[in-house]
Amino acid sequence: MKCHFCGVDDPFPFKCNYCGEYFCSEHRLPENHFCPMYATARRPNYVPLSGSISYTPTFRPGRVGKREALALLVGALLVWIVGSSLFGFSIFSPAGSYYVIAINSAIFVASFAVHEYAHKYAANLNGFWAEFKLSMFGVLITAISIFSPFKFISPGATVVFGAPDKNTMGRIAMWGPMVNIIISLVLFPVVLLIPGGELLAPAYLINGWIAAFNLIPFAMLDGKKIFDWNKRIWLAMMVYSIAITAFAFIVL
Repeated sequence: MKCHFCGVDDPFPFKCNYCGEYFCSEHRLPENHFCPMYATARRPNYVPLSGSISYTPTFRPGRVGKREALALLVGALLVWIVGSSLFGFSIFSPAGSYYVIAINSAIFVASFAVHEYAHKYAANLNGFWAEFKLSMFGVLITAISIFSPFKFISPGATVVFGAPDKNTMGRIAMWGPMVNIIISLVLFPVVLLIPGGELLAPAYLINGWIAAFNLIPFAMLDGKKIFDWNKRIWLAMMVYSIAITAFAFIVL
């Protein structure tokens, strides 16, 4: 679909919640496409500083509203279903494996939720309001991937309001896949060394998968923002994410 502002074809366009048009990742923010509804897009809890485009945040960092919590719940449910389809989890599994399904499922959901929350909190600490929003296109593709061999896990994204520069946006984007890498680091010795720990291999793999997928330097994904900010950090994170995912597929 073509960006309404610049005309560039973008396979994963963003729909502006204010004017209703579709835009590429570069022009998705209201101020970047000169949204005619820009006045309503500006958050009232930002106080403009005289003579500056900076903002003084008056919100509590990390605060999640009811609408955002519902969006995260729907997104987490989709991630759980995709993860379950990847590992063949089913209500028809042997009764003895129910607790294994429950534990891995809880980690699937937590991995997604913490990934998105890390973006939000990092944005808040940098003075920007951020909110997780479902993407209808992302929800559709994620739902389709439940039945396909290739798994697409991106039912939505944490949208940062305002105009952070390239470096700030890169740091905000980094913390999503970074928490998945940290979770995989915690699970690695459990899966490899502790008797019975191999039962958590699906949770280990899903975190590597989420990190590697989001680090692809393309369009709206975190990887594009990190790549534009710091290529060395992007490369280190990408290599590690691919390595842990490959290890889980080959060895575990």
